[in-house]
Amino acid sequence: MGKLRKVYIVDDEPYLLSLLKKALEKKYENLDVKVFEDPVEALKNFTPDLHLLILDLEMPKIDGKKLLKFAVEKGVRKERIIIFSGMDAKDLHQIFPQGECLCVISKRDGEQLKALTYILDSIMRKEK
Repeated sequence: MGKLRKVYIVDDEPYLLSLLKKALEKKYENLDVKVFEDPVEALKNFTPDLHLLILDLEMPKIDGKKLLKFAVEKGVRKERIIIFSGMDAKDLHQIFPQGECLCVISKRDGEQLKALTYILDSIMRKEK
């Protein structure tokens, strides 16, 4: 059994949160997945030792762009943050230029969602 990896998902869609949490926990046994429907509550829990932070761009109270900024200020490495959105990937890349986060994923695009699996596979193989 390897080191426990911490993944937080922040999204205002409860069904999506539940679906992602169940799928990730089923595939990866050493994964501690916490989900937050409320971005303000999520913000209180950000820590520098997160292995992956998935943020929905379009949320009430705090949008994903602001939440990304707050997460980085709390010590979360931007290379460990994924932005999720219902927007087209091309538009997302204009809002989040390369290097601002790990990647952007259109959650409405099945092919892009597969990228999440590749990222998690990589995280699960790393020691740190």
